[in-house]
This record gives sequence, structure tokens and C-alpha cells, in this order.
Amino acid sequence: MSLKYIHNQIMPYQKSFYLFIYYIVFTVFVCLVFSSLATSFENSGKLEDDLTEQSFQLTVSQEQSPSVTVKEWLDTVRKKDDSFLVMKRDASYVSKEIFLQNYPFRLASDKKIEGLPNQSAFVDESYKQNFNEGSGKPSLRAFGKVYTVYATFNNPNDSLRMNSTIYYTMNQKAKFEGDFL
Repeated sequence: MSLKYIHNQIMPYQKSFYLFIYYIVFTVFVCLVFSSLATSFENSGKLEDDLTEQSFQLTVSQEQSPSVTVKEWLDTVRKKDDSFLVMKRDASYVSKEIFLQNYPFRLASDKKIEGLPNQSAFVDESYKQNFNEGSGKPSLRAFGKVYTVYATFNNPNDSLRMNSTIYYTMNQKAKFEGDFL
């Protein structure tokens, strides 16, 4: 068998072969696109910072009304509910102020946390290299203050929203205004 004979035998099928390769590449591309769309659709039903469907956002402005502190508002909520979580958005999306009362903070623990001690924080595991081990308990300097690390968590990799990496105790003496979750 000569090379010319083999070439003449394959030549009529060359266009079909290229068409076959084209359809395989096209099918793989379409599968990847729909897989990405399905993942994005599934993630769009999840709320930021692992909040549940029962959560809501409250935006408060006290420009013309008498000043209410965060502590006064929390005392009112405590009378009505014995288990809750309150988060306050900061100017940065890296952190949130947090207040827990008998609530399982799902990023750190499945058990209910009675309360978060003052000047303490939940911190993403990837920040461990920034911890100070001075007084036996790990601490972290952030926002001009030193926070004791209460617990660490693995931040879920989420491409749709930026989850916070630091949750620190809420300043209860501050004026009650801003975005609360």
C-alpha cells in the first residue's frame, strides 16, 4: 500500500472529520456554559454571610429624631425574642459588627452562643498568620483596636457576593443608625 492510496481513501471523509471535531468542541463549550449558569443560579438563592431566609435588612437614620443607642434598641429586641443575631454593615465589606444572643453562628459553630464577649471577634481562618499570641489567647488588631479571637471559620468561596472575613463585637454605646441585618 502506498501513501497515495491511503490518502485517497481518507480524503472523502476529511470534511466529515473536521465537522465531527467542531461539534465535539462546540458541545463541550455549551456544557461548560450551562454548568456555570446552573452553579450561579444555585448560589443566587444563598444570602450573604450565611444568613437564613428568615433574616431581613433594617436601614435606620436618626437625623431629626431623638438619639437612640444600639444598647437601647437591643434591650427592646431582647424583651421580644430570646435567640437572635444582629449584624451591622461597616464602610468596608471585609467586616461586620455582630451581636449574638443564644444563637448558633453557623460559620463558627453549630451550638448556640449565649453572647460574644466585649472586644472579641470571629475571624476567617486565612487570617491566622496575623494573630498575636501575647496573652495566651490569640488576638487581632483591626480598626485601631485589639480583638480577642473568639473562634475561626472557613469562609465559603462565593463568586456572587463578598462574605465578611471579620465579625467583631457591636459597639452598644454607638448611635442606632446604619444598615442592620
